[in-house]
Amino acid sequence: MMSVLTLAGSPINWAKPPKSTTRVMWSRRDMYGRKVTGSLWTIALLDRTDALSVKKFGRHLVVIQPPFNTGVKASAGTHDYDACLDVYIPGVTWGTQEKFFRANGWGAYWRRPPLFGNHIHMFALPPREGKSIADDYRVFGFKVGKFVDGGWSLYGRKPYGAQIDAYYAHRDGLARNYRDTHWFPSSIESTIFDLRSYIRSKVPVVRTVRWYEHRHLNTWGDDGIEGSRTLDARRPFMLTALTSGKPEVITLNEVRPSQVAQWREGFTKAGYIVPLASAGNLVAVLKGTEVTYAKSVTMPSYAQGGGRKETVGRVRAKINGSWAQIVVTHFDFRRGAKFDAIRVQQGKYTIKLAASLARYRPMSNWKTRTSIGLTENSNTWVRDTAFKPAGFNPAVKSSLNAIYSGRAARSNKIISTRSNYPIIAVTYGKK
Repeated sequence: MMSVLTLAGSPINWAKPPKSTTRVMWSRRDMYGRKVTGSLWTIALLDRTDALSVKKFGRHLVVIQPPFNTGVKASAGTHDYDACLDVYIPGVTWGTQEKFFRANGWGAYWRRPPLFGNHIHMFALPPREGKSIADDYRVFGFKVGKFVDGGWSLYGRKPYGAQIDAYYAHRDGLARNYRDTHWFPSSIESTIFDLRSYIRSKVPVVRTVRWYEHRHLNTWGDDGIEGSRTLDARRPFMLTALTSGKPEVITLNEVRPSQVAQWREGFTKAGYIVPLASAGNLVAVLKGTEVTYAKSVTMPSYAQGGGRKETVGRVRAKINGSWAQIVVTHFDFRRGAKFDAIRVQQGKYTIKLAASLARYRPMSNWKTRTSIGLTENSNTWVRDTAFKPAGFNPAVKSSLNAIYSGRAARSNKIISTRSNYPIIAVTYGKK
């Protein structure tokens, strides 16, 4: 059974999850049969906590009052919006329950007679952003009851006392805000929910692609000895060499904007689609390949040499039944220690972007399913200083061009063509 659902009752697509602030629904209802809804952050944390409760105590937690439950006078509006719940775990002592919830990402209080009936009042702790504790909900886009955060998320200021402030200060969060002598985590921040890890746990483990071939070429779009004047004559030869044998992935560098249409037309005729063609980089994959992400990112100023802006293109594609990440980029070509250092920064930033996409679109064992085609303009320095320490090795390399991966090559080859550089090709796995 899917434990976190859309408000329409459909399972969440964990490969493309909603934002942490998106309102969703838990698959279980509260003790009165009402729907339990909240932000993805709150409901995912609730679901994780319930699983931990079953593991630790053999009992599911019970929701007494969910978020977005208005009109309960005794709650003073704390449940009117997101994050705040009243719960209990049957058969577990109240002090043990309070400690359990506090250890697992909740600002939790055991409310008891004579002021209340016994229950655990709790709110999902938001990420910390380093400034005021109370405004963390607002900073991350969550809206909560005015006494949970003092009014920050509703009014943009803090006209009321905040229970989250009280929790971090080890106080009870009630009108007189007495000292709370019960157990608190030694580091409250360390208990904050890790939504990314939760999402990754929900994505089915995808096996490494059994095999595919990746070919890469620097076309020297207008810099080669033969120059741009002859590119139209040379392109058919390059296309034939690139597509013969139908490799699953092709990446190109030095594709000028005026040349993109001709390259795209040539690849289309050869049975390929071009999901990315931007800033000199191009990715082509076999027609019918499912592509869920294809974008180019300009490198930051610290990784630029002051000339043409270098970019990194990333494509997430299902190749032979499994997901892979294809990266294409080009590093600064100028010589000297200054530009060696810049190329290292470009290499590190390329890896950082690949890791970021693997988190954004969860991909287990992402290094072994990432293939990076590039002109690195370096013989060994970038390899040894940026790529190898990060777990990437050259699957194939020729002169200043390389294909890097965290996966070993089954075979590789160099293919001559009508460019100043040859085509480099690597095959991963076995059919």
